[in-house]
Formats: sequence, C-alpha cells, structure tokens
Amino acid sequence: MKYGNGLASAFHSITRFNFPGKECKDIERTLYFFPIIGLFLALYAMIIPLTFNYYFSNKITNSHTLTALLEGAITTIMLAYGSRGFHLDGLGDTFDGFGGAYKKERILEIMSDSRSGAFSIVAICSTLILKTIGFSILYDRNPLFIILVVINSRTALTFQAYFSKYAKESGLAKTLVDKCSKRHVIVNLTMLFIISLIFINYGYLTNIIVFYIASIYAFYKVRSVAYKKIQGISGDVFGATVEIVETISLCAISLSLLT
Repeated sequence: MKYGNGLASAFHSITRFNFPGKECKDIERTLYFFPIIGLFLALYAMIIPLTFNYYFSNKITNSHTLTALLEGAITTIMLAYGSRGFHLDGLGDTFDGFGGAYKKERILEIMSDSRSGAFSIVAICSTLILKTIGFSILYDRNPLFIILVVINSRTALTFQAYFSKYAKESGLAKTLVDKCSKRHVIVNLTMLFIISLIFINYGYLTNIIVFYIASIYAFYKVRSVAYKKIQGISGDVFGATVEIVETISLCAISLSLLT
C-alpha cells in the first residue's frame, strides 16, 4: 500500500479541510508541512475581508477604522472555523487544568474533561478579542503581516514538539514529540526566514525583531508553565501554544506598526 508524503495528513490533522492525496504512514512527516498549512489558513481567512474591503467598504461607511475592525473580526472567525476550533479548545482545556488544580494527575484529568470552566471561557474570549483588534490594525497598516503571524504560530507546533517532552504515557501528539527531528525544525525555520526577508527588504526590520522577540517569549512561557504544572506538554498544550504565540506576536507586531 502506498502512503502520502504528509501534506494531506497535515491538512486533516489541524484544519477542517480535506486535501487530495494519500494519508501518511509516518505522522511526524506532517511537521514539514505546518508552514504551508499556516499559509493556506491565512489566505483563506483573508479572502472575505479583502473582498469586502475592495467592493463594499466605501459604500457602507466612511470610517476606515470601523471597516478594519470588521475585517479583523471576520478573519478571527474564519481562522477559528478553518481550524475547527481545535487550538482554541486546547487553549481552554489548558487554562482550566492549569488554573483549577495543583497536582499533575488532577490537572490532566481536568484537561481531559469535555466541559468548559471559567478559566477556559475567559481565556478563549480574551484571545478572540485581542485577535480581532490585532488583525484590524494589520488591515489598516499592512495586511500581509497576517500571513507571517499565522505561519509563525503553526511552526510553533514543530518547535514545541522538538524542544519538549510529552507529559503522558500516550496521546495523539506523543508520536510528534517523540519523532520530531532537527530536519523538521530546519524546514520550518527556513520558510520563516524566507518570508521574514521579504518584510525586511521592504524596511520592516525593527517590526520583525519585535515580532520574533514576542514569539519566543510566548513560546518559552507556555513551555515553562507546562513543565512546572505537568512536567511536559500535551495535545492541549499544543493547541494553547498556537493560540498564545499567535495572539502575543500579533499584538506585538500590531503595536510596533502603530509607533
């Protein structure tokens, strides 16, 4: 039986979209394609807002600020829909677990509970609000940064898999953690580097530096808290990594463009 190279499996695992091709036997090969998934999701999430801006914005309102805010809200919704709310669910479960208990076993038990608590609701709502505002600023200043933000947050999954250990004996993400290699990291870094060079070439060096400082801080913070709480990461922490890195880096690049 022939198996695919991982692209179809990558689409199936972290988006709601089917991609033509065979499933991959070695699931860790999907790590090579997370930047491509990020690119696809960014373009998909921007289609409606940019179309709206092109055809309708001048007819609906003379306020560019309100138009950008609506575009930011639509992009936030489209990203959540495109990823099946998968990462937001992980974010909520992580906050419920980390905020609701102190012992590892009880934290993991809470994280596995399908019900959402107060920590989860606050975390998800806060994230959606910050994303809406952040994306609206990018639509006002430079929408192309949305592509960088979304790609960067998906590559954070690969970095988390490589630099962390799995906290449980088994789980859907355990294979990714156990088999993630330097090659996966290099491929992801190369794509980020190429995209970043494009922005730097157009005079955004300072903004790019701020963006990656914020990204590294967010990544490190998620990992350090996870190690403190459950001595490793889990599938839910993977989801939290995407959302937290995306939100903090988005806020950082948005604020840097306003100065």
